[in-house]
Amino acid sequence: MFKIFFTLSVLASTFLINSAVFAAEKDPTKPLTKTVIDAETAQQHLVLKSIMKTSNTRKAIINNKTVKLGDRIGEFTVIDIKKRSVTLQSNEETIELSLFNQALIK
Repeated sequence: MFKIFFTLSVLASTFLINSAVFAAEKDPTKPLTKTVIDAETAQQHLVLKSIMKTSNTRKAIINNKTVKLGDRIGEFTVIDIKKRSVTLQSNEETIELSLFNQALIK
């Protein structure tokens, strides 16, 4: 009987310790933090996949998300959608994502 009680108490304490460790790693009440990246890093992580034009509006697909003028991608706002590029602006900088590699455009 003592062995069973001892084994159960060891398992319970192990479970409680592991639960406390995992809870400390991911706190659901912790506020989300905003990561600020520079223009070069943003261009590496933001990928312009496509530009679509309807009769009166243009939309773009950036990182598999459809956006139009005024929409936000992370800290950037879409301020212009051209035939082959999209211009994004944050508080600190403006970047342009190209649909094609500039070396390929003639």
